[in-house]
Amino acid sequence: MQKIKLTPEQWEAIEIRNSPDQRALVVEHHVKKRWTNLINECLNELSTEELCRVLYEPNSYEVMPEFKEGDWVINYRGDIGKIESVSDNCIYAGKWYESPGSESLMYCRQDVFDHHANEEEKKKGFWWSIGREVDEYRMDDFVFVESMGYGFIRSGLNFMDDYRVVEFIENGEIKGCHVHLLRLITKTDERLDK
Repeated sequence: MQKIKLTPEQWEAIEIRNSPDQRALVVEHHVKKRWTNLINECLNELSTEELCRVLYEPNSYEVMPEFKEGDWVINYRGDIGKIESVSDNCIYAGKWYESPGSESLMYCRQDVFDHHANEEEKKKGFWWSIGREVDEYRMDDFVFVESMGYGFIRSGLNFMDDYRVVEFIENGEIKGCHVHLLRLITKTDERLDK
């Protein structure tokens, strides 16, 4: 029989009540009243049959990992990490970044993670993973701009803090582009044409 997949929240709500003297009360409440408490509301997503199997049948469920491959996460120290793989028993492997160019291996359970990284933290993690500060575009980096196409960063001198000088391939134009419009395609030291 297929295992029931529980979210981490469902598992926590069930674990609190999973003692032999409380199981029948849990099922009765589930059938008659439904769950309204914020912590227990997630149990409403389970059918009565699923809840009974989880409570009474050993090894009938598995807890779905809260995090998945490719997720950026923050640990309790504030380090940024990228998950590269998740094993069946919820062991996460990947890399931690404490600063640009600093990299250490991640091999841990999800209780080490404080939260999913927000957009700003993901951006910082990306740049740190390639050994640079955030938005540190360098001369000859190959970039993409949605409205203009592909081009190369052409000047170490920027006429404003948040703008970079880009020479576009298609038409040879040289323009200043705001960093939030740029997407790094290839770092200058990884280009095959150099």
